[in-house]
Amino acid sequence: MTSAPDPLGTGTLQTQSDVELTRIDSSAQPMRFVSGISIDPRDPGGNTAYLSFSGYNAYTPATPGHVFKAVYDAAHRHGDVDESRQRLGDLPILDVELDPATGDLYAAHDYGVLRLPAEGRHGFAQRTDCRRSPSSSSR
Repeated sequence: MTSAPDPLGTGTLQTQSDVELTRIDSSAQPMRFVSGISIDPRDPGGNTAYLSFSGYNAYTPATPGHVFKAVYDAAHRHGDVDESRQRLGDLPILDVELDPATGDLYAAHDYGVLRLPAEGRHGFAQRTDCRRSPSSSSR
């Protein structure tokens, strides 16, 4: 790790030169922006994450989907990104969060929060016990 003075004078910048970026996305994911990332805290290596995509499938009809699970295999330097089994329709997702205690996956959209139960993973269901309040993030 190296240090250098911050050009804005707010402190010290630190850079780590041994960090390597490995892309694991492919043409199977939509060309829309990632709106949320939730790293699975139950994975001790930190190699599992859930990603949400905003926008409508109509804009990327060849690559539909709004919530994906990404798993990186560090030993083989390879990753897989698969769409979570879901029944979302064409609903843009603003954020995604995994509950480590239950394994349930939550997805926020413009009108509420959806829950994908860990058991079965049959599809997202609208949460009815959430307080309604405007939010730009589910955190």
